[in-house]
Amino acid sequence: QPYLKGLKEARQGRPFQIGNAALENILGRTYGVPIFQEQIMQISMDIAGFNAAQADQLRRSLARSRTADSVDVMGKRLYHALVSQNIPEKFADDLFNYIQGYAHYGFPESHAASYASLAYKSAYMKCHYPAELLIGLINSQPMGFYQIDTLINEAKRNGVIVLPIDPNISQWESTLEAPKTVRMGFCNVQQAREVEALQMITAREARPFTSVEDFIFRTSFSKNVLESLSLLDAFKEFGFDRRHSYWKSIEFKSLCQQKDSAQLSLFDEQTRFSEPASRFEKMSLLEEIRTDYNLTGYSLHGNFMKALRKELPHLPPLTSVQIKRLPRNQRIRYAGILTVIQRPPPAKGTAFITLEDEFGCIDTVFKNETFEKYEDIIRRSRFLIMEGKVQKKGFGTTVLIDYVETFSHKTNQREVSPQGSPRGGRLDWT
Repeated sequence: QPYLKGLKEARQGRPFQIGNAALENILGRTYGVPIFQEQIMQISMDIAGFNAAQADQLRRSLARSRTADSVDVMGKRLYHALVSQNIPEKFADDLFNYIQGYAHYGFPESHAASYASLAYKSAYMKCHYPAELLIGLINSQPMGFYQIDTLINEAKRNGVIVLPIDPNISQWESTLEAPKTVRMGFCNVQQAREVEALQMITAREARPFTSVEDFIFRTSFSKNVLESLSLLDAFKEFGFDRRHSYWKSIEFKSLCQQKDSAQLSLFDEQTRFSEPASRFEKMSLLEEIRTDYNLTGYSLHGNFMKALRKELPHLPPLTSVQIKRLPRNQRIRYAGILTVIQRPPPAKGTAFITLEDEFGCIDTVFKNETFEKYEDIIRRSRFLIMEGKVQKKGFGTTVLIDYVETFSHKTNQREVSPQGSPRGGRLDWT
């Protein structure tokens, strides 16, 4: 790592020196490595003698197609100009190689500064205000790489308590209920509308809801939303589990129809329907999590993989935490849920996929031929089993994948475009 080597030497009292004061002035602060677009343009003008138009042409060649081929002509011209200015050929060679690499991943200094600031602030928030950061991310959806379930699971692993929807507490959006404690809102419930939630809040400010019937009578949520709230266990505080609450919601439809027909004189908030006998078994953990995901896109009962391991004992037992402890080149077989897929053009077909389980995430790498071989499976299912070898670099761990299969029976095509959102589709298990 030339930059890190230069940094280490500078800290030991050996700053970057090349025998050219102008070049040292340009590259000194980045330890001899041209990192920013502005540095390359300044070198081309101050050292190589390019005029403004030629320097701009070099800038355009760097940004136009984002490939090393696009900088060959202007880069070689810069190389020869540097050598003619008595810059050592080895350094000129290194500089040319840096510029070719820059065509893949380089960016303006202002861009770097913005991302550095955002990364630092995000890390600070995650460390000191994890609940507030989670609320901001949830309430700003859709955005970014990660879906709401991944954000919630990561926050919970970092000590944040996430509480479910409560008819007498929840707002439209997620809110901070106590230090490191988040209360989920109604905004993620399918088909729920903000105007209806605001009307509900006004009604409960006058008097808290005391029963499911009272909730229906004094709110304007549609029948579909009421059924969703039943299945999400939102009426738990009124004494009903999910299935019995849903059973009662079938009777609630009659009340809703009367409300829609303005025949409210037949009912008031004291109306009660007959209590159903305990005729239904409690939902299994997998059924609860699946229902939550289908209706909100997340579950507070745990990661899908936690439930799937109980239902599917044949799944590979290896977890993301265990993989990170394995030595380099150890072959593994791992089951997880796809959360992010990236295949940037500069990577020349290489794909980067992140899988998640109940303990965290693991990053995987696919060579072009491997990704093309298994692309259909990857794009049809988020529930994947992968095989490959552990790779180590610094403190990072990845897995170089050579085999993929799905463990879901549902493999409908998902809309995932290499140029579109890198996020996986909606999590749907059957």
